[in-house]
Amino acid sequence: EAACPGVRRRDLVDALWDLFWNGEVTNDSGAALRARSIDPAKSPGQRFAAARTGRHRSRLDIPLDAVGRFSLLTPVPAASTQSLLAAVEQWISRHGVLTREAISAEAKEGGFSAAYSILRALEERGQVRRGYFIEGLGALQFADPAAVDRMRELKDAGTGGFAVVLAATDPANPFGVTLPWPAWCEGQGERRARAHVVVADGDLTALLFGDGARAIVHLPEDRAESDRLARASGLAIASWMRRRALRIIGHENQEAPLNRSMMAKELGRAGLIPSGPGFRI
Repeated sequence: EAACPGVRRRDLVDALWDLFWNGEVTNDSGAALRARSIDPAKSPGQRFAAARTGRHRSRLDIPLDAVGRFSLLTPVPAASTQSLLAAVEQWISRHGVLTREAISAEAKEGGFSAAYSILRALEERGQVRRGYFIEGLGALQFADPAAVDRMRELKDAGTGGFAVVLAATDPANPFGVTLPWPAWCEGQGERRARAHVVVADGDLTALLFGDGARAIVHLPEDRAESDRLARASGLAIASWMRRRALRIIGHENQEAPLNRSMMAKELGRAGLIPSGPGFRI
């Protein structure tokens, strides 16, 4: 405050937090971050008060989100080996099996060629494995050893009929990054907010838009395969709705009603009730 006369204390604290979120400064106390994250609307008005009064009382009369000491962080060059190593390790953790397509989607500069030397060094140190793990995705694949073991367990178990609903932007969703969107998506497939995908045994069976307000369903022509994937997808959608506290789904499906789709029967078996063109809990 002495160095910036005429500037309010709250403005200074907010400026420090802007620098903090931008990765330019840090704080040596977790209390400030805790105060800022618990209730940002209230913390600016609260004060950290001393247990007793005295002549040093005014020094402690500061906002809760400003306790501790802020200090500058040493910047790391964007193109340094250190920053690239950190990025590659994050990609491996995020994807499990890192392919050329995934690296091209993640990397801002250099693409696969810039990351390859790092991946080769990690392979020599035994931190990643190189192999042909996923059929049809090219020979240069690098995987986390734990991910390889997990895939082997699933393959040996021979389990089927498992489905999950994922946010379209979730790194676990391979479509649009590692895998191309299927032809039936007709340009609707997009990794954007409030869009979700239903993946059953590796097949994309449905697209959900607007948190389920509109749905596009696609199942294989083979009746047995279609029934199996529809059953798994219906259970996954019903579980996702309960987890997200969504009461209705597919209510904007006017042209292709969800309650007349190939998945309608299994959605009913999963506990959903027809409501207009969609279903509700």
